[in-house]
Parts: sequence; C-alpha cells; structure tokens
Amino acid sequence: QQIFFSEYPFTNTYNVSYIHYDFDLETLKKANVSRDTNYLTVPIELLEKIKPLALNITANLNSPFEKLIAIEDYLRNNYIYDGNYTRAPPGIDPVEWFLFYSRRGVCTHFNSAFVLLARSIGLPARLVAGYLINSAAEYQIVKPKQKHAYAEVLFEDLGWITFDATAPCNCLMKAEPPKLEIIYPSEGAYISGSKITIAGEAYGFYKNAELYINHTGFSLTFWNGEFAFDNTTYIQDGELSIEVSISDAAGNRASDSVKFTVDNTPPKVSITFPSNGTSMSTPTIYINGTINELNKGNLKPYINDTRFTLAYWNASTGTFSFINQTSISGEINVEVTFVDLAGNRGSDIVSFTVSPQQPPTRISTHTNITSCSSNMALKGSTFRVEGNVYDSDGNPVSNLNVVIYIAKDKNGEKEIVGAGKVVNGHFNITCYVSKEINVGDYLIIAETVGDDKYEGSTSDPPLRVLAETTVELSCPEKVVMGRMFTVNGTLKEKLSGQPIANQTVCVTIDSKSYLLTTDNQGSINISNLTIWQPGNYTVTLAFNGSDYYLSSSCSKEIRVLAITITPTTNETFIRGEQATISGRIHADDIPLDFENLTIKFDEKTTFTTQTNSEGYFNITFKVPENQTLGEALIKYSLEYYSVEKLQRIKVMARTTIQCTNKNTLKPGETLNVTVSLTDNLNQPVTNATVKLVFLFKDENKTFEKATDNNGAAEIFNITIPKDFSGNITYTATFNGNEFYLPSSYKSSIKVVPDTSSPNMLYFLFAGFPIPIVIISAYIWRRRKATREATHEVQAEQEKSEVTITPKMEGPKLSIEFPQIQTPFPLVWGVGEPLKVKITLNDPSNHPIPSATIKLNVDKFGEKKLKTSKDGEVEATYTFNEKGTYKFKASYKKDEGDEVTAEAEVRIVDYKEEVVKLFNSFYTSTKEKYKGVGDEMTPRELQSTLMSQTSQVKHKPLDTIISTFEVANYSLHPITRKEYEQMYLSINEFWS
Repeated sequence: QQIFFSEYPFTNTYNVSYIHYDFDLETLKKANVSRDTNYLTVPIELLEKIKPLALNITANLNSPFEKLIAIEDYLRNNYIYDGNYTRAPPGIDPVEWFLFYSRRGVCTHFNSAFVLLARSIGLPARLVAGYLINSAAEYQIVKPKQKHAYAEVLFEDLGWITFDATAPCNCLMKAEPPKLEIIYPSEGAYISGSKITIAGEAYGFYKNAELYINHTGFSLTFWNGEFAFDNTTYIQDGELSIEVSISDAAGNRASDSVKFTVDNTPPKVSITFPSNGTSMSTPTIYINGTINELNKGNLKPYINDTRFTLAYWNASTGTFSFINQTSISGEINVEVTFVDLAGNRGSDIVSFTVSPQQPPTRISTHTNITSCSSNMALKGSTFRVEGNVYDSDGNPVSNLNVVIYIAKDKNGEKEIVGAGKVVNGHFNITCYVSKEINVGDYLIIAETVGDDKYEGSTSDPPLRVLAETTVELSCPEKVVMGRMFTVNGTLKEKLSGQPIANQTVCVTIDSKSYLLTTDNQGSINISNLTIWQPGNYTVTLAFNGSDYYLSSSCSKEIRVLAITITPTTNETFIRGEQATISGRIHADDIPLDFENLTIKFDEKTTFTTQTNSEGYFNITFKVPENQTLGEALIKYSLEYYSVEKLQRIKVMARTTIQCTNKNTLKPGETLNVTVSLTDNLNQPVTNATVKLVFLFKDENKTFEKATDNNGAAEIFNITIPKDFSGNITYTATFNGNEFYLPSSYKSSIKVVPDTSSPNMLYFLFAGFPIPIVIISAYIWRRRKATREATHEVQAEQEKSEVTITPKMEGPKLSIEFPQIQTPFPLVWGVGEPLKVKITLNDPSNHPIPSATIKLNVDKFGEKKLKTSKDGEVEATYTFNEKGTYKFKASYKKDEGDEVTAEAEVRIVDYKEEVVKLFNSFYTSTKEKYKGVGDEMTPRELQSTLMSQTSQVKHKPLDTIISTFEVANYSLHPITRKEYEQMYLSINEFWS
C-alpha cells in the first residue's frame, strides 16, 4: 500500500517506484483471504438486505477468489453504467438503492456494492479511488474525467488484489483502453536486410484513431486495423527500440514496444590450420580457426565434409576445431561456415593434401598433468592446465597436439575445454569452462595426439567445477515499530542466473539469525517479522558456500520508525459545550491506518476510536457541566504498541455579566449600578475584576471593582450634573481570567429634566394655551420615537440574512447562529450540531426574561422555550440530510401583536460545497480571463490565471486550487475549516 498526499503543490519533478506482482490464476484460486476485521464492517440495517444476494451469487463456489469473480461478473452483467443516474432518495442507503431499485450508476456505485457484498460473506474488501490511465505509456496527460473508483480484497501472503466491478460504458473515456500489439519483429530478434518492417494490429479504440512511431526513419505504409511501418532511410547496425502508440478521439491511448538488433554485417571466418596447399601424412587431422562475429548466440560453425566433426567451440573467443573421424587421404577441400543470428553467412575454404602411409613403428609417450588450478574451476571462467609429455626413454617430446577434455568419467561423453602444443616436453594450456555446464566432480583429461612418430597418451586427474553465487535481498526501506514486515531473498548462480535450490542461507536482523533452505526457485521468505525498538538496522542475507558453490552475501539498511501521536485538539475546552479531540497517528510519513486508540479525558471519561486510512482520528463530546475548571489532562494511548501521548488543555467557562440600575434619573441624582457576574451554571464568579465605562457629555468615566462572594460589584457615587439631560451610555466588561471567558454588557440610562421646575418648553410656548403646548410636545416626542424605532429595525434587517417583523415600540426579536461568523452565508454541515440563539428585548433594548418563545424548524416541528434573565434562549439542532431549512421564532404578549423573526440555513456536504464553489469560480474565470478552456486541469487553470494577475492574487489562487484538489481527488475529510478557507480565498481573489 502506498498513499501519497500533500497539502502543498510540488514544484519539482518527483519519482515513485514500486514493485508490481502478477499472480497466476491457480495461485489466486488457492489463496485464502485475510481475517482482518477492519475490512468486514457492514451497516446492520444493510447486512440483512444484501447478504442473501451475496450468498445467492456465490452459491456452489468454494474458493474466495472464485466468489469474488462471481460478484464482479454479476454486477458487470446485470447493472448499467449511467453517468446521469438517479440519486438515492432520503432515507435509503445509496448502495441499497443501486442494487435493488435504480440498477444504474457509476464506478463508485458498482464497486461500493462489490465491497459490501464481499464483506457480507466474510471477504475483507475496501474501496479505492484513483485514475484510469494507460499503463504502458511513460508520458501521458491525466485529466479529471479519468477519475475512477475500484475495489481491493486482502489475501493472505499476497496482499491487496484489485477487482473492478464497473460495467462497460459508452462514455468517451472507456473503462478499458484500446489494445495495440507489435507482431513483427519479435522481442530480441536479429534481422538483416535494407528494408525493415514493423507490423502489428490495433483494436478496441474510439473513432479517428491515429498511429505514431518513435523513430523518424520509419513511415506508416499500411493501416486498416492491421498496420505496417517501413524504414525510409538506411538503418545502421545495432540495437533498436521501437514504440508504436495509438490515440483516439476520446483521448484513450495504447502502445507497445519491441527491442531488436539490426545486423547486416556477415561473420568473418578464418581457418588458421592447416594453411592452404599444405601436405601432411598424419592419421589425425585438425581444422582450426576463429570466427569474428558479435551476434553468435548459441549458434555453432559447421563444415562441408562429413568426415569431420566439431571437436572444440568457444563462443566467447570464437575459436573452433574440427577433427576427422575416419582415415583420410588424397586432396582435401573443406569449407567452414557460420550463420549469425540475423541470418548473415560467412565462410572460409582451405585445400590440402593427405598422403597415405603404412603405420610405422611409433614411440610410446607418457602424459602427466602437473598443475590444474588446485583441481578446481569456476563456471564461465578460464583455468590453466600444465603438464609434461615424455617418450618411453624419458626424453621430452615436441610439436605434438594436446587436447584438454572434461568428462564425468573416462568412458563418458567428453567436452573439449582447451587445446595446445607440447614444446620441449611441456604444455601450458588456457582452458574455458562453459557457464552452461553443471557444477560437480569431473575428470580433466589431457590427451596427447600421436603422429607418425609418436603414439598418443592421456592423463586424467579429478577436477571440481564450482560456481560463483549471488544473493538478492528484498525488504522495505522503512517499517513501523511493532508492525509486521516481510524479507525475501534469492540465491542464484552469478553467471547463468540459475536458481540454486536446497541450500542453507542465513538471514540476520537485529542480532537475530534465521536459518532457511532455498526452494526450487532458489528463494526464501520470512514474514510476520516485527521490530519494537526504533532505529537503524542492517538486514543481511548470507550464503556460506557448499561443496560446489562459493559464498556470497548481501546487506540492506532498514529504518524502524517510532510511532508518533500528534494531537490537533484545541488547547481550550468550554465547560458544558461540544469539544473535539482530534489528531493523527503516524510514523514519520507513514500513517497508522485503522489502529484502535484509547483516549482518557481528565482520568474520568474514556473514549475508544479508530484511525482512518490516513491515520487521522476525531471524536466529539460534550464537556461535562460539573467539569472542574483549570488544567486538565488528555491521555492518548495505543495499547498494542505501548505508545502514549499526554496533552494538557485548559477547561474554561463562559460568563454572563448583567447590570441593574434605575431606567431614568433626574439631574443632580446619584447613579448606582450593580454588576453581577455568573458562569454557565448560573453560579457567581467571585473576586473577578469588572470594569464600568460611562459616557456622557463626550467624556468617559471608568470604574473598576472586584466581585464579592455573590458575584456582585456595586458602583456608585456618580452624581448626574444638574445641567445634563439625555442618555448616559455605559459598558460593563469582564476581561476574563485563568478560568473564565470574557463577557460584556452595554446599556443606557435616560436622564429626564425635572418637569416641576420652569424649563425651556415654558418659555418657548409661553404664548400658547397650555393644552396646545402639551399636544405639540407629545407629537414631537412621538415622531422622534417612531423615527428611532424605524431606524433600528432597518439596521437589524441589513445586518444578516434574518427577517424580522416587529411592531413599532413593541418587543424586538432576533435570530442568530453564533457558529456562523461574518462574512459567511447561512451554510452549515450535514451531521454537525448547529446552535441557534434567539434574543428578546423591549423597545429600550433591555432583555425580557421568562418570556415564552415559539421556535419552529422544518422537519423538527415547533417547541416552546423560556428566555433567560438576559432575554436569550438557545437550542441545538443536528441535520442529517442536505437541504434548506427554515427557522421561525415568534413571541406574543397577551393581546398584543405577534413579533416574528425568520432565517433559512442551507445544510450541505462540505466536500460537495467546496467543489461547487470551485466550479462557480472556474465559470467566472472563463468569462473574465483569456485562455481559460473547458478541459483544463486545476493546475493548468492556476498557471493561466497567474500569468494574467498580480502577485497579490497568487496566494489565494493557490489556496483555491489546493483545497479543491483535496476535496475532489482525495479521500481526505473536508471540514468547515476547508470550506471557510475556500470561501475567503475566492472573495480575496475577486476583491
């Protein structure tokens, strides 16, 4: 398994390497599936519906693989691929809807159904997302429309095996790419001639397909399903790599390649003995020579005279020797010919005369091998044989041929390994042992060939043929502490590459040694290895040699990674409110997927959770109402690995600050304000400093005082100046402390002139009758109050998307959503608790406590709520289905008019919403910027926009692209954080 993910774009080229294993059908049929329960989960309500179907599909089948193929075939053959499928209605699982109702869908539906059907009968499966690509092309453009989902099943000892239950579709991007095969020349062929043809066939492609070849010296001469390319220029001798590819109108590609050798040079054959025109009278005749040719392969030279046979041939040096098998006399004409791998022919001719002779009395000889490389020779290498040849009187012999053979026994088949001459009774011959020969014990035979004067003789000491070996070791570069890994190895002959079976090898890891015996393929395997201590270790595979094989060894470094728990939990919890504990478990860059984690909060509350495929975990809970404020401890424990992580957080409480005072005062009176500070449990907050700031006559007056044991602080001795009238505004503030969050309260006090004394109205209206004065004053005050009330309603309506219908000079009702901050629209995530806050104030903006508010929410109905002493009421709703929901709050006092407030909230899937925001952004860029096309990848769009925009837009643009890629192409969860990030970045780009 390899998972790649980055929050940031790559600016440099990077490479990914992997090993791909192909298993034959019999291996898959015999394999058992893993019993990993992490991949067997099926929702209970769905299990009882789909398991009977799975059992029916797989009836009478035995092996897991056969059952999986049956499920795959059933889905492919009984369901329709349809990109315009009908979505599942609310309340029905999408897989259930696909299997039993619509029977139409895309790759996600087919393979989700495959996974759940397999799981329902105990076969561990998972859904995987990726792209459909051309597996043969080294370079290709991957487009968003190539997104694809498929399935994988976990088999013991084999790992994850891929299945794809998607039915064939008639869309442009076909599920299967076209096929192309080069038929001639074959891989590794040798060809000659001035005309070279590349021929093959292609099929299964979409319309308007075009063929390409990677060599400019070839042109297409035939194309009708079958194709042919012929060379248009002379092709030099040497190895040639040709790739032919096809591309159709839908962008589907396929290719095939072949590597072959062009050889138009004939071999050069040279007969070195006997020379032309020679006369000889020996009974044994040798035809010796050399062949100069690069492409000999396993071919051998041949001779036109059937009385001669090939006695010696060394393909490496090109040396050959033919020897007569019968008595020969007279004029002899022989031709030695060699035909190379490309069919080129070379030959040489020699003519000589052999005179018949009566057998003379010959002198006997004695041959003795004195040295033979310690009686050992390595396959595929040379060794030297030295010895002496003396006659019967002990005199050294000269000019006799000595042929060196190797044979299992004296009477067995012999193979020539060298030849030379005796000089002054001594020979020293370099011999060559073929790499194809088997190791073992042999005889090394030195045969002195007699002539008309001397008889022949032999010497045959033992010789052991050995082979050099090589070991290959395969193990992961990085493993996670405590997690199982596998080490594989192979023992082979170094030159021939043949596997060496039934040999003992030793694998050493972390001072532990394992003795293993190689199988028929020369392989060993150790699975279920674990190392618990992080660090760098050396893995060594050693072969200490045996009777016929030399020793060899190989070592690799393996890094055991420590497990890290990285919390992303907020360091502050609010008592009585929802809190999220989250983080990631990883070892370096490797996520610990599907691991069980125990979390203890303050040693009182225990949670268990499991990481997802990328190692992330997330739980949400409500901090208890009785939680002690201050520092608390969160302990994260991976019990299996004995890994723990401690995180210290702070638990705080929200506060409410309220003030009591007279609503109206007269000039010269003393103002008394009592401040009370309570926590979320309505308990007094003691010894907390509160600050009051009064504003009148464009001056600020500030007072500070600590709360008493009742959470109260009294501010007094503020005398209203006798010449002041109007409103005094004040703000009470608690700035928070170690345990409590800040809060504030704002209000005003009206200072009314004393009407019992003469005032300006008396003088202004002195000339009018008293009733007229009173009526005029009433009208003026009434109009002023009406204007103020109207202005307040308009301001409230403009502030948010909430609709309010108050009565003039009546109560004021408002709806807020504290979790949705400005400038975001009223959008919230499906399945997430949403808090709604309703505030009820009187015309003077003072809270109305203990009032009954009716709150009606779509699909939740109506509930009645009582306002607190702050005139507020809160409720929390969780919406499990997407859609638009209407909130309507209403309040009616006695026989008065009803006041209402309304709001609509759209519930979304954040992943879909991010994609929707991006698509809207994409559409807008096409209208404003040049060169923005319909088929661009996100990074192509980014590049086009960056070339036309200022530097200040590049950062939000990169955030837009990166966030979309994570939402659209990965399995990474998308939260409100990413949604807000996307929304703000788009606003910033257009600003």
